[in-house]
Amino acid sequence: MFDAHCHLQLPAFDADRAAVFERSLRAGVDAFCVCSVGPDDWQRTLDLAGRPGVFIGVGIHPIALVDLDERDDQAHLDRLEQLVASHRHHLHALGECGLDARIADRVPLRRQRTFVAAQIAIAAHCRLPIVLHCVRAHDALLDLIAAIPHAWGLLHAFSGSLEQARAFLKRDLFFSFGGALTLPSHKRRTLARGLPGDRILVETDAPDGPRIHPAPSAPANHPETPPAPLSRLEPGDLFRVVEALALLRGEAIDHWARQSDLNARALFQAVPS
Repeated sequence: MFDAHCHLQLPAFDADRAAVFERSLRAGVDAFCVCSVGPDDWQRTLDLAGRPGVFIGVGIHPIALVDLDERDDQAHLDRLEQLVASHRHHLHALGECGLDARIADRVPLRRQRTFVAAQIAIAAHCRLPIVLHCVRAHDALLDLIAAIPHAWGLLHAFSGSLEQARAFLKRDLFFSFGGALTLPSHKRRTLARGLPGDRILVETDAPDGPRIHPAPSAPANHPETPPAPLSRLEPGDLFRVVEALALLRGEAIDHWARQSDLNARALFQAVPS
């Protein structure tokens, strides 16, 4: 299985990162897209390049802007563009970046739009998929993507409507779902059933993604999924998301373990060198 979005570079994994990879492999998760959050962890993310199964993305998440001086915004974007150019052979994506209306009081959407538009343009120029975070701003994000030719990529933890999803599909976007899919939700059920099967990925957003809950009909402990520490998620928890997706679509769990893996590889391995 392929965890399409996680943050294994973060300090939460410093004490046992090697053990996290081992537990993930035992749980059947052998590929991971690890995305940076901002300039402070670009190098930590790049340090994971070369590990078996690790796909790397670098970018500037809107939450990182809270701690960045607005006067240095262009300098940070210039640094990112230089980083992508100099490490292009290690990269499989640009991101995580995006729009988050929840933090508009701390980071105005005007500033967020400037950052995400610049990163979409860098990704398109470098022929990299963009990994996008979007909360309550899907129409604004769609407008930005539509304005930049050859933009494509992944909407991680997608929370928009099926109608919005169909508009993003026309722009060559994939969608990933995490722990939120394991909770009752008519909206997510509609999305899981309504999206084409070749555009759906699964993720944990470890360590801090939405909690992953066992399916009501599932055994208490999947035999190949060691329990993660209660304070965080690990890629080894991914099986529960695959299980929830399969149950929502009325299809076999094994099918979705394979199909979601194939979809992720189609996205992240379709990167020209």
